[in-house]
Amino acid sequence: MTKMQTILSLISIFYVPYTIIGQLRIIKTVSLSKIQKIYHSAAIWFIPFFWLFLLKDRLKSNRKVMTKNTRDRLLRAQGSIDRNA
Repeated sequence: MTKMQTILSLISIFYVPYTIIGQLRIIKTVSLSKIQKIYHSAAIWFIPFFWLFLLKDRLKSNRKVMTKNTRDRLLRAQGSIDRNA
């Protein structure tokens, strides 16, 4: 294995799991709209490490208690809830 292959292997050992974890955090967050999730998902794969560093505060879980009305409003905005229910 050449020196370049070794370096690329080591980088990918850290990059792939870090990016997959970031991808899962983006998918699970309720503070981003569906289109924002798509854009951020693409960005974390094309701009390694840096994009997740920029998003880390935005993706932090909000542990505040949320009322049902607030939750339903957020879900409607994302298109995840039937408006007629």
